Amino acid sequence: MWRPPNRSLRRFCAKPKAKRERPHDHPQRLSARQRSRTGAAGFRPPHARHGGRRDPDLSRHPARYPAQTGAGRCRRGRCLYAVRPVFRLGRCNGRSLGKPGASSGAGTDQGGHGAVQRSRDPCRLRPDRGPDVTTLVTGAGLIGSAAAKLLAARGGKVVLIDLRAPADIPPGVTFIRADITDTGQIDQIIQDHSITAILHTAALLSTAMRADPVLGLRVNILGTAALLEACRRHSIHRIVLISSTTVLYSGFSTLGPDPIPEDAALHLVSQRPGSLYAVSKLTCEQLGLLYRDLHGVDAISLRLGAVVGGDTDAPTSVPGRLFSTLVEAARAGHPIALDDPLLIWKGNEEFVDVRDCARAAVAALDATHPQTGVYNIVHPAQWSLDAVIAAVESTHGKLSVSYDRSVSTGFAGFPHVRPAGSSTEAAQQELGFSAAHDLQDSLRHWWPA
Repeated sequence: MWRPPNRSLRRFCAKPKAKRERPHDHPQRLSARQRSRTGAAGFRPPHARHGGRRDPDLSRHPARYPAQTGAGRCRRGRCLYAVRPVFRLGRCNGRSLGKPGASSGAGTDQGGHGAVQRSRDPCRLRPDRGPDVTTLVTGAGLIGSAAAKLLAARGGKVVLIDLRAPADIPPGVTFIRADITDTGQIDQIIQDHSITAILHTAALLSTAMRADPVLGLRVNILGTAALLEACRRHSIHRIVLISSTTVLYSGFSTLGPDPIPEDAALHLVSQRPGSLYAVSKLTCEQLGLLYRDLHGVDAISLRLGAVVGGDTDAPTSVPGRLFSTLVEAARAGHPIALDDPLLIWKGNEEFVDVRDCARAAVAALDATHPQTGVYNIVHPAQWSLDAVIAAVESTHGKLSVSYDRSVSTGFAGFPHVRPAGSSTEAAQQELGFSAAHDLQDSLRHWWPA
C-alpha cells in the first residue's frame, strides 16, 4: 500500500487508523488551557498547536474535515496565511503548513492525493529585480506615465496600457491600447509579456464620474477587480493600487488633532463617503485587502493627497484647475475673483507632487515588508488658501485674489474642514518613502515663471 513520503502528508492526507485513539478526541479529558484552544467538538486545528489565530473561514467545519483544514503563521510570524482545501472528484487536495518556520511558496506540488495548492505568504515575497522584471502600468495619465518613465529608466521592462495613447511615450516603454475591464485582453497581455508586477493608476476622476456614474463605477471598481483576479490566476507577486485620501474626508468631524492614520475609525453609515470617486477608491482598497487575505495577492494601496503637476494647459483635477488659474492671473498681472466653490476651502489642505507619486509607486513595487497594505502619500506640510496664494506670489509675482471668506466647507467642497494632516509614518517605515517636493518646488517645476 502506498504511503505518503513524509510525516506531514501521512498525518493530513492519509486516513487515521480506525482504532487509533487520540487525546483530543475526548474534550472532557483536556486541561483548562487545552480546552480553551480546542473547538467545540474537541478538534484542535494544526495552527492552534503553534499559538496561531484560528481562521474562521478555514475552520468552519473542523468536525467534518479535521484533516483537511490548515492555516498557520508565516515564517516571520507577522501575518496569518492560509491554505484552502480543494475538493475535486471526491479527493482532498489540502495540505498542512506544519510548524512555524516551515517554508511555503506559490505554486503547485504533486503528491499522492493530487495537486497541492498553496497560497503565497506576502511576508516572504521579494520583488523581482533585474532585466527580467516586467511591470504592467495601467493608465497613461500623469502618475502612470511618470512611474513608467522611472521604471524604464532603471532598466526594467514596462508595458503601459490605456484606451488612448499618450502624447509622449517614455523611452523604453511599450504602449498597448487596452481596456482594463476586458479580462481576456488583460490575460493575453500578461501572458505575452510575462508580467511580474502591476501598477494600477487607470481611473475616472470625480468630474467624469459625476457625468457618467455607471461608467465610472465600472472602470474604477470592476477594472480593479479584474486586475486583482488576474493577479490571482497568474500568480503575479505584487499589485499597487492608486487610492485617495478623500476616502477619509467624511470622518473629519471625529478625527484629529493627531495625524490621521491609515486605519482611522469611521462610522459606516453616518460617515459614508461623500462622492462617487471616494466610494470607488474605498471599495478598491477593501478589494485589495480582501484578495490579500483570501488569495495571498500582495496588494498595496497608496492614498494620494491632492496631486499637483502634470498637464497645465487643460487641467481636469481640482488642484490643477486651482494652480493654473492662480498662475495665469499672476503672469497676466490682473486681479482675479475665485467664484468656483470647489476652489475655495476653509482651514488647511495637503498636497503631493506628481513626481513624488511616481516615486511612491516605485517604492511600493519594491517594498519587501509591506505589512499595513494601505499608505498615505502626502507632503507633511499643509496649506490654507491664503498660503497657496502667497506661494504663487513668491514664484510668479504679485497676485490679487478675492474670494468668499465666509466659506465653511473643506477642500473641493467637502462638508468638513480637515482637522489634521495624514500620518506618513507607515510609508516611511515600510516603503522607505517620504515626499521630496514642497509646494513652491512644484510651482517652479510645473509652471515655470
